[in-house]
Formats: sequence, structure tokens, C-alpha cells
Amino acid sequence: ETESGDMEASMIDAYSVRGSRQRNLGKSGSYLGYAEVAFQSGLSTLRIQASGRPSDSRQNFPVRLEIRLDGPTGVSIATVDLAAEVATIEVPISSGVTGLHDVYIVNVTEDEWHLIDFRWFQFE
Repeated sequence: ETESGDMEASMIDAYSVRGSRQRNLGKSGSYLGYAEVAFQSGLSTLRIQASGRPSDSRQNFPVRLEIRLDGPTGVSIATVDLAAEVATIEVPISSGVTGLHDVYIVNVTEDEWHLIDFRWFQFE
């Protein structure tokens, strides 16, 4: 797993199990990378558990993640708008994704000041 340089060690939960509460992606443009994820044919759904909200409760804007292949600026296969509370969200992924790919969870929220609690993701 890789991460962009703007995420600090204090954002890592050292007691996480299987990535739960693993990272905070609070800055626009930050990302997590997972190497060599095997995509079997027939996958159509992304399940992700996370939450996201503006850091100031008086603000209202969508907190959004994109799932991209083979780099933080690679092809987007799914977009997820996060709820303020931790929830498991299902979204469709682009069809025809097969083989080994590096998967990047990229924070594409336009406003820089927000909070994300990223827990886990799974393709089905």
C-alpha cells in the first residue's frame, strides 16, 4: 500500500485490523494505493465503508472519492459520495475491468477542508 506525501503518520491507526479506520484522507488530492489487485471477470460493484463531511458544520458540499486504476491520475472506475456518518456504500464500477491493476482511492473533493474516515473497500 502506498500513500501520497501529505498524509502524516498521526493519521494512521496502528491498531487497525484489515484496514479498518486505517487512514484519514482529509486533503483534496490525497490518495491510497493498493498494488496488484486481481480483477476477475464479472465484477460490477464496489462496496466501501467510509464517511466524509466538511470540517466546519456550517459548510455543505459533497465529500467525494474516486477509485482509479494504475495511478492517482489513472482511469476512474467508480465515484463515491460519502455520508456524514460511517456507512457501507455500494456503487457500480466500469464494466470490463479484468486482470491485475493497482487501485488508487483518490480524494477528489473540491473544498480542501473536510474530514474522511476511510475503513475498507471490496469489489464484487
